[in-house]
Amino acid sequence: MANTLDQFYVFLGAVYGGIIIGIWYDALRLFRILTKAKTWLVAVCDILFWFGAAILYFEVMFGLDNAQIRFYPIVGSIVGFAVYMLGPSRIVMRGFSPIARGAGERMRRAATGIKRKHEEKKALRRLQEEPEGGGAENGHDGEKDPKAE
Repeated sequence: MANTLDQFYVFLGAVYGGIIIGIWYDALRLFRILTKAKTWLVAVCDILFWFGAAILYFEVMFGLDNAQIRFYPIVGSIVGFAVYMLGPSRIVMRGFSPIARGAGERMRRAATGIKRKHEEKKALRRLQEEPEGGGAENGHDGEKDPKAE
């Protein structure tokens, strides 16, 4: 059985793990803001969050307490996540949300411009490929119609 001091260190490590999970959550929130995520992308981000949180929690618990599941590390992780979400997360989101929105808007404008240029080049290629004055594709073989004279 671990002594009280060891349990305290495990608890503090779990708090730290909860803070790391909060940072992971904010990173995904900023990604959703950056991309103006649709419903399917939000679902993917949620799955990534839970998968990543499980891995992070397991890594922290394995490193601290040989992955023994106990009540106080779970509480420690919840406390760490809550402390991060009530404090630094607000500052991070207030500071980085406008940056993410601006960057996302610039990325969307750039993508629209690239798409427009691609469509213009495609249309220009089509025009260049069409024969002058009509051709065999249009039912003409380039000679004058004898009936027209």
